[in-house]
Amino acid sequence: MNTKLALKLLTQSHDDLTAFLSALGLLGNETAIIDLKTQFDLAFQAFLDEYEALKTPVEVTTSQVRTLEEKLELGQEYYQVEAERLSIFLTQKDDLVKEIE
Repeated sequence: MNTKLALKLLTQSHDDLTAFLSALGLLGNETAIIDLKTQFDLAFQAFLDEYEALKTPVEVTTSQVRTLEEKLELGQEYYQVEAERLSIFLTQKDDLVKEIE
């Protein structure tokens, strides 16, 4: 989830909760407010921790993909060089066979 979108949704949820508590007349109840704030803070921190944890594997995976792409490119270059050498050897073989005959 996009961080900006998540923050917007959490802000909207906070505003909705404030309006709801106000309608119930609970905004003056400090114990209820402190308990809700604590729960909200814990949930928000859990979201941020999860977001950070999800970011890390993507960076590692991207790095691994780049490494594999580099290895593939090197492998293709090596294949081309060896294919050219094989072609030269086959031509030399054919020339030798003709000389022997």
